[in-house]
Amino acid sequence: MIDCTVDPLELRKEFNSRIKPKYIDCHTPQCQRCMRFHKWGNSIMHIHHKIALCDGGTNDYENLVTLCNNCHEEWHMHQETNIPFDDWMNRVPL
Repeated sequence: MIDCTVDPLELRKEFNSRIKPKYIDCHTPQCQRCMRFHKWGNSIMHIHHKIALCDGGTNDYENLVTLCNNCHEEWHMHQETNIPFDDWMNRVPL
């Protein structure tokens, strides 16, 4: 059940100001799908919410995953197919 008392915009602000910098400090910039290493800060690495904030997701680390730009774009192209995120993560990257 989605907690409608939490504003996704407030969660996004919290993510950008507090969560993202801490996550970057304690995680290796490796795409968790294609397993390639990149560098933080060059728009190649993304921290993706497995369940989007607007869909009731949280900023908990369990809901976050590092994806390179290519895999992140691929997820958003395939998102409309209703493939569960974990199933998509186990497919071979394009």
